Formats: sequence, C-alpha cells, structure tokens
Amino acid sequence: MKLDAVVTEPTSRRISPAFSVIALACFFFTFAGVSCNTSAAKQTLNAASSLTGGAAQSAQLNSCLDSLQGLNLFSYSGINFVLGSAPSQLTTPPGPCGTSQSSLGRSGSISSDAISVGVQPLALAGFIAIALAILWGMAGLLRRTSTRRHFLLLGGLGLIALITLVINQVHAPTVILDKVSGAAAGQGAPFSLTDFFVVNTGIAVYVALAMVAVAFLHATTVTLLSLRASTVVDASLARAPD
Repeated sequence: MKLDAVVTEPTSRRISPAFSVIALACFFFTFAGVSCNTSAAKQTLNAASSLTGGAAQSAQLNSCLDSLQGLNLFSYSGINFVLGSAPSQLTTPPGPCGTSQSSLGRSGSISSDAISVGVQPLALAGFIAIALAILWGMAGLLRRTSTRRHFLLLGGLGLIALITLVINQVHAPTVILDKVSGAAAGQGAPFSLTDFFVVNTGIAVYVALAMVAVAFLHATTVTLLSLRASTVVDASLARAPD
C-alpha cells in the first residue's frame, strides 16, 4: 500500500474520536481520593491513649484505623474539578470503627461541601480540549478536510489536554489537603490535620492520560506521514518530464 493511501485511510479518522471519548468518560470517575494516613494517626492517638491508660481504647482505635487503610473518605471525580462541585463522601464507616465512633456523615462533621475545591482551571481546560477533539473528529467523518489540517488540530488539542491534566493532578493534592485542613480547623481542630490525610490518584486519571497521550501520538504520526507523503509526491512531480 502506498504511503499517501495510508495517511488518508478512513480508518484513521474513524478511530481517532474513540480515544477522546474514553478520556472524557473518565472524568465521571474518581480522579483523587482522600484517605486516612493511618500511620500518623496511630502514633498520635495511641500516644494520647497511653497517657490516659486506655489500653482497650488504644486497641480499638488501631482496629478502626487498620480498616480505614486505603479507604477513600472523600472522592473527587474529574467532573468535581471541572464544575467545582462537592466530592462524594463515605457516610458509612467500616465495621471496626462503629457508627458511634465515626463523625463521617454526622451533623457537625466535615461535610463534602466544605472541602469542595471549586472549579480547577486546568482540569476545565483539559476537559474542553478533549470535548473539542471529539467534535472535530466527528466533523472530520462528515465533512472531508485535508489530512494534515485535520490531524494537526487533533494533535494540538491532545497536547493541551495532556499538559493541563498532568499539571492539575500534580497540583490537586495540595489544594485538597489545604481544604480538608481548613475545614477541620473550622470544626474546632486545634492543629493542622494535613499530615493525617493522604490524597490518592484515581485509576481514571491514568486511563484518561493514556488515552489522551495515544490520541496525541496517533494524530502526530498521521500528520508527519502526511507531510512525508506530500514531499514524496512533490519530488515525483519535479522529476517528471514536461
């Protein structure tokens, strides 16, 4: 098959929107989760229990904290970052913690509204870039544009989405932890609780980044092949006898 036939193959136009559709769907799943730093919590709470001689209480606390290991107390989806809406909240604690010992979901506890991080501009920019890539990809199926122009724009949108999403995820933990600590201080916590929480990156982020990266590489490859094909054609015309 000739090179120019490969770069204008309709299959390239048909598969390119699929990458962006998957990436956009990932925004409806967890991008970041807030879990308990059980090691730090154990050290502080067990020290307090030892001062009061509560060995039984210390064992109960350890059991509760062990059950919270890796469990997201709050979960931020990509849409939460884009719209500035409140994250989802764990309202039912694990069995070892007991409903009477958890402030999750109780009146006066840290609410999900209190730790909303607002609209994150980078996440919003990435979302818009992916949405535009889908629209442009669909338009390319309905109205034939030049291969170079079509995939050059797709590659640019993919690069924008990739950069903004990476920076957003690097920045998100600091923003989230500051919000959580600030909300806890508003509930009467006498010191910063930043060290007692961990922000985990959701699997949806990795999938979204992978799809955006593949879309960018695919568009860039097709664009380069299109340029090469044009060069070959031009060279052939230049050598052709008049």
